[in-house]
Amino acid sequence: VFEPAQDFAVLRVEGLDRPPLPIGASTLGTTGGVFGHPMGQPLRVAPFQVSVQLRALGRDIYDASPVSRDVLVLASSLAQGDSGAPLVDAQGAVVGVAFAISPDDAGVAYALTSDSLRELLARPRLAGTSTGRCTA
Repeated sequence: VFEPAQDFAVLRVEGLDRPPLPIGASTLGTTGGVFGHPMGQPLRVAPFQVSVQLRALGRDIYDASPVSRDVLVLASSLAQGDSGAPLVDAQGAVVGVAFAISPDDAGVAYALTSDSLRELLARPRLAGTSTGRCTA
């Protein structure tokens, strides 16, 4: 499943014999770890705390259309390459998905909410879903 407006993708891994993590919800102050691969490096867990939840206006990943999305503002030092990383709370539930870092504050990052993730997971899964044109 691919959603360019939300900058979300869900990949299926054949033969993966692990159950999916549960999806939880976050509130202001929720803490946990962001499981990412900053700069393409090996997996690292960066701590996070939800500091604000808001409705943000922006653009899709192709900069073609306006987008409104629910966003978590995180106190967290993430890096390029952490996009798509799950936010996992202390109970082991996914409470969001990292998608951006602040360009002018190294301690601020942004994530999509677990509600957005649930909406994407509820869509039909199609084999061979196109990701569209390259953005780089």
